[in-house]
Amino acid sequence: MRPRVVATSTATLIAAASLSPMAAQAAGQNTIFVNSSSSACTDSGTGTVAAPYCTLQAAADAANPGDVVNVAQGTYAPATITRSGTASAPITFTGNGVRNAIGRLAYAATISVDVSGASYLKFQNFDIMPGSSAAAAVVDGGSDITFSTDWFQAATPAEPSLHVTDGASAVTVQDSIFYEQILVDGGSSGTILTTNRFSDLASNPISVVGAANTAITSNTVYGCGPAVSVTGSATGTSIENNVIGNPATSSTTTCPAPAQAEDGILVDASSASGTTSDYNDVYATGSAYDWAGTTYASAAALYAAAGQAQHDDNSLLGTETTEHSPLINSANSAAIGEQPLDLNGNPRVIDPLVTPTGAGPYNYYDRGAIQFQDPVTLTSRSITASATQAPVGGVVTLHASATDTWSSKFDYQFRINGSNGTLIDGGTSGTATASFSTPGDYAAYLYLAPTNGSPTPVTPAAYVQLVVVPAAPLAPQISATAGPGPYDVIVADSGTTDAWNITGVTYDFGDGTPTQTVATGASSTHTYAKAGTYTITETVTDADGNKATTSTRFSTSALTAGTLINLGSAQTTDVPANSTGIVQAAVGSLPNGTSDLVAATTAGTVEFATGNKNGTTWQSWQQLSQPGVTARWVGIAGMPNGSSQLIEVTSTGSLRHIVRNANGTWQSSGWGTPAGSTGFAHASITAMPDGSTQLLAVTTSGVLMHNIRFANGSWQGWRALSQPGVTIVDAGIAGMPDGSSQIVEVTSTQVMKHDIRYANGRWQPQGWAVPAGGTGIAGVSIAAQPAFSSTSTSLGAVISAVTTQGGVLIGMREANGSWSGWQNWSGTATGLGNFGTAANVTDATQHDTTFLNFAVAGG
Repeated sequence: MRPRVVATSTATLIAAASLSPMAAQAAGQNTIFVNSSSSACTDSGTGTVAAPYCTLQAAADAANPGDVVNVAQGTYAPATITRSGTASAPITFTGNGVRNAIGRLAYAATISVDVSGASYLKFQNFDIMPGSSAAAAVVDGGSDITFSTDWFQAATPAEPSLHVTDGASAVTVQDSIFYEQILVDGGSSGTILTTNRFSDLASNPISVVGAANTAITSNTVYGCGPAVSVTGSATGTSIENNVIGNPATSSTTTCPAPAQAEDGILVDASSASGTTSDYNDVYATGSAYDWAGTTYASAAALYAAAGQAQHDDNSLLGTETTEHSPLINSANSAAIGEQPLDLNGNPRVIDPLVTPTGAGPYNYYDRGAIQFQDPVTLTSRSITASATQAPVGGVVTLHASATDTWSSKFDYQFRINGSNGTLIDGGTSGTATASFSTPGDYAAYLYLAPTNGSPTPVTPAAYVQLVVVPAAPLAPQISATAGPGPYDVIVADSGTTDAWNITGVTYDFGDGTPTQTVATGASSTHTYAKAGTYTITETVTDADGNKATTSTRFSTSALTAGTLINLGSAQTTDVPANSTGIVQAAVGSLPNGTSDLVAATTAGTVEFATGNKNGTTWQSWQQLSQPGVTARWVGIAGMPNGSSQLIEVTSTGSLRHIVRNANGTWQSSGWGTPAGSTGFAHASITAMPDGSTQLLAVTTSGVLMHNIRFANGSWQGWRALSQPGVTIVDAGIAGMPDGSSQIVEVTSTQVMKHDIRYANGRWQPQGWAVPAGGTGIAGVSIAAQPAFSSTSTSLGAVISAVTTQGGVLIGMREANGSWSGWQNWSGTATGLGNFGTAANVTDATQHDTTFLNFAVAGG
């Protein structure tokens, strides 16, 4: 065996071109990233980490010699590879997989590939599965192509999982798992199949048809029918060091018809020339061999007749190696394609309990894909790195520990990227340092050599993955988004960049509560005690001990109760400045396209503001002086002559009225009170085409009252709208261009009802109607095409309703009397989404039929 090599001078590694093929990079090499799960992926970019390609095909079409195509976990559409690398700079495709306990590549990318005429390619660490009924992978021509540490599966047992054809040359498949057949045909040559495992019930797992000089070496094969078949003038085939079982020796005991667990190795007469078979373990329920048309039950019989299988064994009843097995120390280490590591990445080691009988420079190689290791029974083993990501030149400390039932001490060895990689000796302390001069993905494997004099390492006991990136400073980034509740915030370390991996993230939420520390990559949810705007500070620590902070401002989703919201634009900024402390508001539109807002505040004042023609830019609020008067409810109507009429309901239940002239002055007589305007709770006003206004008022006892202010300023007087047994809690009125008015009301049972008063003063014969879905309503407002509109035909009326859960519903009563149905403003009737809930709502339609809609937040 090869002696164990231990470095004696330094424990610092400078990783460069001497590393294993997985990490070696040609000068100027690019890493191309593919990640279909990334929201930033695009096939029109260049495949950066920040904006990876979405598909493997796009990356393959962009790859140049020396490039590494790094494919993130996920399932990708089939790709056809047509671009080639060079002998010194192959194109490498890596799926980032890791081998798990059952041999499958966990967390690997899943692909289906067709290599069409391309050369100098490497595929490693993928789940290679079919994208259709064809083979999962096809090598169609080309040369110098390597598949390593992959997992293959076909669409059906009838299809190969890998097909090498059309004159392909120098294709190597190693250290991989197959669940279906590999087929080599089409005049291919120089194919090497080494150190692979073929699973249960694969039909003719290895099939070579008309392909010369194929090497089938150190594979472990379960299969139905011939486990290995060489036919169609496939001369010069080498079959060595393989372990061939059948389903009777595995977890499944039968093969599906018509396949049978018969011959282990089949070589037809046209392929026998130059073909050799030796150092295999062949066990089959039928004939172990079918050679040149004659079957043989044993290696001895085949050797006597054809000089083949001299060192074969036929006694093993299974493919799994145990102590003293004839598979141990009995292979030919000089066989074509023989690997220094087995399928699991373990080195070829000597078993001192078995006399070596193998051939070649190392007579202790085992047959099959798995090398039997020194059975040191470890009771604990671990390897850690001070960082899992580090910058070029950054020093990473590796530390390992282990205990076992034979010895309490080991000589700890670390190899970067496997046993062929650079060795760092940790001595008996198990501690060493490493630094890297080239960016890339690395793995530090722990090898244990017992200090009891045994030269055999226990390999690998464990490993840790390392990522080396260009040097960069720690730059934290924080994101803060609204959580599921109105006072919740979700914070995350989003977009932080650093050459070192992040080891800790702590948040101070700015409200005096204790800080929260979360695991790297985890988010944190915090609930504030009350609505407001807070400064959230994030402190990030990396593996090199660097710390940095950043902060962001966050406002709770729920607005403070009494905040005015412009529902039309869904932006709280499209309201007059300082629009808080409001109890209720009303909006009206004017002939010149401007708008008016009036509000009753928590202090009992009435505030007034005017807006521009699109209703998004507003003058500051101005208080309407009313000494000794406390307002609780307001309404407004824009008149055809450009004036506005305002009403208010005071804390004493009195309704008051005032006119704002078209020139912006107020009527000289100030506020007036129509006769009988007492005992009111809510009120609404609307303009009519003839210059009059109509008013609705809800009394404190729940009676709905109607009044008219004629164009000459006189009042008709209040009249009750009789509804025996019905208690009204809110109402709205909209004047129509035809002189009629439409009324909506909300009853104490949360039902919204609708009625029409015709221009002649009569009411619609059918009386009050309840539109579909008009239940669960707490408040209402109605708007129609303005009385001053130049359009001759009414466009109908728009109703805004506040649900009992604080949502806002928008409905339309069309001009033909039909209802368009309700729409939830925020998609749900339970609130206003990020704004919290609505306490009341107001709306108005402008002469160009645009719609103004405001709500007062309920907190």
